[in-house]
Amino acid sequence: MNSMVGASIHKHPNEKDPEVELTNGLYAGHAYSITAIKNVPFGRYSVSLIRLRNPWGKSEWTGRWSDRSEEMESLPPSVRNELRFQRANDGEFWMCYEDVINIFDEIQMCHLQPDALTTEIAEDEGITSWNVTIYHDAWKKGISAGGCGNPPNENLYWKNPQFFITLTDTDADNPNAECTLIVSLTEKEYNNQSKICIGFAVYKLKSPDMKPLDGERASRNSMRLTERSGQYQYNREVTRRFELSPGVYVIIPSTFHPHAEADFLLRLFTEKRAESGVLDIDNPKPVSPNRVNLSSNFLK
Repeated sequence: MNSMVGASIHKHPNEKDPEVELTNGLYAGHAYSITAIKNVPFGRYSVSLIRLRNPWGKSEWTGRWSDRSEEMESLPPSVRNELRFQRANDGEFWMCYEDVINIFDEIQMCHLQPDALTTEIAEDEGITSWNVTIYHDAWKKGISAGGCGNPPNENLYWKNPQFFITLTDTDADNPNAECTLIVSLTEKEYNNQSKICIGFAVYKLKSPDMKPLDGERASRNSMRLTERSGQYQYNREVTRRFELSPGVYVIIPSTFHPHAEADFLLRLFTEKRAESGVLDIDNPKPVSPNRVNLSSNFLK
């Protein structure tokens, strides 16, 4: 979906230097951007190569498929031209997929928002786009700060804000006829400090009546717990990507402890347009998603 992709290697927790050079030319504690992916013929097989860039503009990977490696030297000039290969210490280099997965500890995907668009990106009509809907809400003590539902506060859980999304059109390239849904929950921190654990749950409804769920209606209406964000975390943002069958889903963001107050931002990304809204006691409020165009320089 033309997202920005980056990779990093974790450094040892006892290491005092912010960035540590490894024997393979890479740096732990350093961020690399992924700028291309390419399958190239190699003998009787093909190999998946990933191009990375060191933002310093120098200091590169020295292992397999690096600038001066035997693998890169063995490629015909025509294939190297397709890779736009340059033997220079310019910070950009190729690695095979297996080495990227084995060496890097973390890969991050960044989905641009409409306010991040430039004229060049906005005018590119030949790219695939995300649909995104954004909600600003809050957990308020005595009203909507219900916590995670652990005993003895099970009933308070249903006080948390609730949002629905209707997935209808399946992804074009999904072999299982499923829909991509990315849920991103962000706490609006103050002074760059997070003092609460956050997380969310995703439920699929059997008989949607578009009213907020409670303990009684939940078991009657569906409600099948489909996915979770994982363990509650003291993170500013918690994001998960799901592939779900068509249907109506409810997303319930919450703090771990009840009565914990905070403002939050909820973003719902889909490949196809999907109606979503707030589950209100009186009336659900559907919201049309925004179309987000992303730069064609980045990868799916």
